[in-house]
Amino acid sequence: MRIDDRQILEIGADLPPHKDSIFAAQDMIVAPGLIDLHAHVNDGMGLFSLNPAEVGLRTGVTTLLDTGSAGALTYGTFHDYVIPQAAEDIFALLNISQLGVQGGRGPEPFFGELSDLRYIDVSAAVACIEAHRDRIVGQSSFVG
Repeated sequence: MRIDDRQILEIGADLPPHKDSIFAAQDMIVAPGLIDLHAHVNDGMGLFSLNPAEVGLRTGVTTLLDTGSAGALTYGTFHDYVIPQAAEDIFALLNISQLGVQGGRGPEPFFGELSDLRYIDVSAAVACIEAHRDRIVGQSSFVG
């Protein structure tokens, strides 16, 4: 198999040498990169977010869909600092809560992204989506 820094270029037996790397993959599974359609990778924000490196390339995942970790107030940081640092391609669903995913059911007082509906700001969500159409592909919300 012939590979470069990001992808499989060619698969076959006895590939001639070239400037790209040759990787012997006999007795291995060779597959295209996987896509994780439900991830929380806004590392450092909220209870559920992980570092993209922990759930990405290391596990065969080349593309991650972050499902609402960031809202309109927190998406800018996610876009400017988490996404560019990741080796994986990251796309996002924007949380309808301005805060994004923050907490979970636990000891009182309960604090979650939609524990108070005043956290919803449709105008802010629309403006954030418009500003970041390169990575935001939809909207996410969960009321549990």
